[in-house]
Amino acid sequence: METVSVNLLAVLVAGIIHMVIGGIWYAPPVFGNLWMKLSGIKHSGKSPAPAMIVSFVAGLVMAYILGVFVELMDVTDVAGALLLAFWIWLGFVASIKLIHGMFDGISLKLYALLVIYDYIVLAAMAVVLALWK
Repeated sequence: METVSVNLLAVLVAGIIHMVIGGIWYAPPVFGNLWMKLSGIKHSGKSPAPAMIVSFVAGLVMAYILGVFVELMDVTDVAGALLLAFWIWLGFVASIKLIHGMFDGISLKLYALLVIYDYIVLAAMAVVLALWK
């Protein structure tokens, strides 16, 4: 396998974009209240800081690996980035969440809410990584 070089500053920016989109998507007035209702999550009073730290680190890992795919596939434009994100999303994210969702018994509404968010994040990250080589 060939060695690829990923722009680490672009990875950092993509990781931050992941957090910003998540903060907007899961804000109570956007989809946060719906997400909590559909998933059965109650306000616990606990600090979200540990989960947010883990989410940021996971976003950085996701951005780096996505950057490797961007480099290996030589994606250099928005259309290519969106297409790459779509295939990764469909082949791995949407399908794995569907399997878990079927066994966990989640509703189609919750599944859609989760996977649409995932595609938006992957697409935004892929665009940053493709354009900022």
